Amino acid sequence: MERSSPYRVEFIFDNVKITIDNKLGHMTYDEHANFVFRDTVKANLNFLGSAAFRKSEEGWRMCFLQATKKYARKK
Repeated sequence: MERSSPYRVEFIFDNVKITIDNKLGHMTYDEHANFVFRDTVKANLNFLGSAAFRKSEEGWRMCFLQATKKYARKK
């Protein structure tokens, strides 16, 4: 993101879970993106992310990545 953008954003990753074997790896995580626009307006977004990795001769390579917005549960 460009430094001259009219906003700041902080990304936080937690609840990271990783499983691997000799050739494949998978991870899931919660991602929080906290935006501040023009030093006043705040927007906090939450995502569930996952990624898949395949081991090659060059090392681990990502072969899939996705993020799904998490919505607040209605009571």
